[in-house]
Amino acid sequence: MSRIIYPTETTPSAIDASWFRGATLSSVILLQQHVWVFEFSTKASITVECFWRILDPQMRVTSDDHQQKFGLPAPLDAVSRATELLVGDTVSEFTLREDALDLLFRFSRGQRFEILADSAGYEAWKIASPHRQHFIAVGGGRLDTYTDEI
Repeated sequence: MSRIIYPTETTPSAIDASWFRGATLSSVILLQQHVWVFEFSTKASITVECFWRILDPQMRVTSDDHQQKFGLPAPLDAVSRATELLVGDTVSEFTLREDALDLLFRFSRGQRFEILADSAGYEAWKIASPHRQHFIAVGGGRLDTYTDEI
C-alpha cells in the first residue's frame, strides 16, 4: 500500500544541517542513470538528480563524466572515483546557497563536493535527515519539506 505525501514549502534556514558537520561520507551509489545517492555516517543521505562535481583542488570528477571514455582504455567510473576521493572522509563545512539551492561540502582533507541545482523546473536533490525529515529542492529555487510518519 502506498501513501500520499504532502510536502510544504519551507526556507533554506529551516535546514539544521548540523548532522552533516563531522559526519563521514559512507557510500556513493548510482541508483539509475542520473540518480545518485550519497550516504553519511549519521544516517543522513542526499539523493541527487542534478549535476555534481568534486574538486581537489581542481576538478577531479563530475556526474557528467560517468561512463565517458575520454581516450582512456575503459570508460570512467564516477562511482569509483567519487568513492576514492570522498568515502571515509569527514565533512568539515556544509553550506546551502539560498538563492540557487546549491549544496557545498568541504571535507577534512580539503576536497570540495558541490551539488549544483541545474533546472528551474525539475527536482535537483532530496536530503533525508537522520530525524526522518526530508528537504526537496523542487526547482525554481523552491524548497519543500515533509517528515516521515512512524
